[in-house]
Amino acid sequence: MKKTIAIIIIVFLILLGGIGYYLYLNNGNQSISSGKIFNNVKNFFPFGDPSTQTEPVTQNDTNTPTQNTNIQPIKIDRMFQISNVPTAGYISIDTISTSSEIFFNKEKNATTSTTTKQTETFVRFVERATGHILETKISNLEKNRILNTTIPKIYESYLNSKGSEFITRTLSGENIVTEYRKIEFGTSTTIGNIVSTINYPSNTDIFITKGDTVFYTTKTSFGSVGYLSNFDNKKPIQIFSTPLREIGASWSGGNIIEIFSKPNSQYDGISFVVDIKNKTIKESLSGILGLTTNISTDGAYSLYNTNIEKLTLGAKVKNTNTAIYLTTSTLPEKCVWSKKNTKIIYCAVPRYFTKIGYPEKWYQGQISFNDDFWSINIETGEQNLIYRPTADEKQSPDAINLNLNDKENYLFFIDKKDLTLWGLSI
Repeated sequence: MKKTIAIIIIVFLILLGGIGYYLYLNNGNQSISSGKIFNNVKNFFPFGDPSTQTEPVTQNDTNTPTQNTNIQPIKIDRMFQISNVPTAGYISIDTISTSSEIFFNKEKNATTSTTTKQTETFVRFVERATGHILETKISNLEKNRILNTTIPKIYESYLNSKGSEFITRTLSGENIVTEYRKIEFGTSTTIGNIVSTINYPSNTDIFITKGDTVFYTTKTSFGSVGYLSNFDNKKPIQIFSTPLREIGASWSGGNIIEIFSKPNSQYDGISFVVDIKNKTIKESLSGILGLTTNISTDGAYSLYNTNIEKLTLGAKVKNTNTAIYLTTSTLPEKCVWSKKNTKIIYCAVPRYFTKIGYPEKWYQGQISFNDDFWSINIETGEQNLIYRPTADEKQSPDAINLNLNDKENYLFFIDKKDLTLWGLSI
């Protein structure tokens, strides 16, 4: 009996010594509270508390290192890349979030609240090769996939103001297929599904979208016909017809659309302005080689090239039928009109160029530009350099499809050289 008791005492002492040694290794020479001893005794067992067999819970105390919540914001370059693959089309979306803070005002002896509004800019874009739609948060350039449906070989795509509807233009042999699609999002996922598909007429030619409205033309044996519609094209409204079949167009979202003959540096061009509201059409410009135009949002000015060899710009004042001549050397389609100040344009301006074959050789990719970015006041002629990429040791883009977000603190564009999508803080 005495021998058995002695063995039990020895085993107990060994066990007690083992636990003590374990605590020493885990806590060094620190003082240990009874609660910590209890936790450490439980952790001595390889699977936690043998009575409950639950997952161990990490306890936060003064000796446990905490995660640093003061995370420094990501530094984004002045000109930044949004997509590193060819992009078929994009839309910028500004969202406003509101946050409130309640505090006690000692002077008034009452609680007071302050409300802060913050604008967050997102860009939703369509990948050219796959048709997948992604969204980038500009403040940190984080990407989220919006649509996984594969639509191969898109060469143009247009999204509505919310990015929930889009139109694709794909090549099928020698024909262009224009299709509308609607995206629906479930409550449990951020990745949407296509719930509706509608085909546009097979003879659809020009395509321009602004917000939730579409302007497009169709080619007929008698010329071209222009329409306005919603994205789904269920109730298109005819706004003009012309005997010209090979045409271009500019529209900044207002009531005036300008159409022009297909530009060529060897031939005089002609343009007409279409009043959407009154459904009238009248001649605007003529006798200009390689003519292209870019009409302002309010329809008051029409930007055009006055000398195609020197790429000089002019602006026709619609009300007075007079012209303003600018010293900027670029093409009208490399500019975008401000909505906040309709006399301001933002342009991608080539640093150098050769005097040959504009704009057709540029369209065909035989000529490429290296651009800086300028703002120009049409009325005063004042020009300001916004950004020169080479100053930051960046490659200069050949910028096309320029657009401003609603707040106009970002300028977005596609680089014609590789069709990647970029942004510029202005």
